[in-house]
Amino acid sequence: MELTNLTEDNIERAVELVFTQENNFNSVEEAYQKLARVFYENFGSSLNKSEVVLSRVYHSFDFQVLPQELQSITKEIWGEQVKDTSKILVLMGTYGQEEAWRDRKQSKGHKAILLSKETLERIPMVARLIQQIGFDIGLLLGHEEGIDYEGIAGTFGVFYVSSAQGSPYIPAQDFVEQYKVQSVIGTGVMLPQGDISVYLAFTRVPIKSEVAANIAPLMSIFWQKAYFLLEKYGMFNLNQ
Repeated sequence: MELTNLTEDNIERAVELVFTQENNFNSVEEAYQKLARVFYENFGSSLNKSEVVLSRVYHSFDFQVLPQELQSITKEIWGEQVKDTSKILVLMGTYGQEEAWRDRKQSKGHKAILLSKETLERIPMVARLIQQIGFDIGLLLGHEEGIDYEGIAGTFGVFYVSSAQGSPYIPAQDFVEQYKVQSVIGTGVMLPQGDISVYLAFTRVPIKSEVAANIAPLMSIFWQKAYFLLEKYGMFNLNQ
């Protein structure tokens, strides 16, 4: 499959590859990791080189429901800004060109992002991600005072940066230049309990807007198959 010609059929096929019979997941976290890997390994050129530099999956949680390990990491990063009721966007799956990008526990950045008015002002990619995908920020943050909700819809859509180089929404320009990142695409869904589930791909090939639009149903299709994992095993693999 080629990312430059991404179709909705490709999206359905990618999710099928995640949930093949041989993948016996014991948590949603494991399925998220597989999704990140499937996108990296199955979208490439005829030279068998991945068109994805970095593939990532995020999920938002109330701080108080996170495992102790992630609570500690969140507090190390955000300190006293973190409250029991804080919403945290957690890295749940990662796969990419570098070995260190293939295990969320080895990731050096963006493991846990505090979602707040200050975050949305200081981390432009997160703010743009939430806005473009169309999440209702009021629902997500409980109508935190001072956030402008105008123009935010309640449906899922697409996060799209056509040219990553020089984009104000991708501040990590050293990463963009070193790995020749061309475009960034992503999508997400808001789950019934109010959490959000997001996929992001940093690509080494330019993606056209009409092609990027085809990624929109990814997380919705994923969760049609992942709910049974959540009900049977839970979100995290606590045995690791």
